Amino acid sequence: MMCLFYRPLQTKGNVMLKLWSLITAFGLAAFPGFPAEQNSSLLKGRLLLPGIVSTGLFERDFTLSSDGKEIYFTVMGPGFSVIMTTSFIKGKWTSPVPASFSGHREYFDAEPFLSDDGRRLYFLSTRPLPGESAPSGWGYENIWVVKKKKHEWGKPVPLDNAVNNGDNNYCPTLSKEGVLFFTRSPRGGKREAFLYQAIRTSDGLYLSERLPFPLNSHSFQFNSCVDPEGNFLLFISSGHEKNFNINDIWASFYSEEKGWSHPVNLGTCVNFPGGNAVSVSLTPDGKTIVFASRFLNTEQIPPVLTYENIHLFVQGPQNGSSDLYAISADILLPLREQARWDEE
Repeated sequence: MMCLFYRPLQTKGNVMLKLWSLITAFGLAAFPGFPAEQNSSLLKGRLLLPGIVSTGLFERDFTLSSDGKEIYFTVMGPGFSVIMTTSFIKGKWTSPVPASFSGHREYFDAEPFLSDDGRRLYFLSTRPLPGESAPSGWGYENIWVVKKKKHEWGKPVPLDNAVNNGDNNYCPTLSKEGVLFFTRSPRGGKREAFLYQAIRTSDGLYLSERLPFPLNSHSFQFNSCVDPEGNFLLFISSGHEKNFNINDIWASFYSEEKGWSHPVNLGTCVNFPGGNAVSVSLTPDGKTIVFASRFLNTEQIPPVLTYENIHLFVQGPQNGSSDLYAISADILLPLREQARWDEE
């Protein structure tokens, strides 16, 4: 299947802020702001909300409220990482602002994930655990949760030490049944990362375990996202011999009889040549994949460069930084048919 990717329209050197037909075509009618004049399945990655969550900044991660009117994502830069939020109010998306619990220079926050009821938000943070001190920058990563009281977020608290065990633990994602999936890598040691799951027990604590082979079949798979029903897991694999880029997005499918399948590369619809996967997420209904990729669209570079149009180029998406894209989860249907398990 030939796959193309979206290039934003330009006018007089400016990136047009185009709200294109996307989410309503996939059955998530609750996601507002997208006209439904095109009802064909979107089987090619398209920039998500250019000018709002896809700009010239380094944007990644995505989580959407169940009513489709609130987005949380991450903006990173040299010396900072902030969880941002935008809301759909009076027919348009608001200018993003830092989430009330994020935006502190002393520590980095990233990888937000909203629970199904929208009352809890899990995220990665480098803020110190109680009784500990944290070094500046990355390398001290734990999973935290913040609960919403009425309409405001409360104070973040870390998950227990079955999850935050002294290694780096990050990228939380939950199934509807409450199973937590996350990534764990050694702190200050060997460059490797593996996918884990944690189940909450009756006493409120977690029991965590490394996911089995063949899901963890490579030395560096990370930043997973579980289907709400637990039918598949999307994740990034770095340096895999079958990658199209350094970092590609893969999928593993779950069978109650067989367990997790051997991972399958999502192909160039998502892992388009010249891109580099940064994160992968799903909308609450599991019908749309939202992923971040670093891609330089050389066609957007003006043929005759001026100081002004260079500024316009670097302030827009696809300038080589990370942007958010969306694609129908229907691309997984043929991949599931191709998936294999050990006994086959």
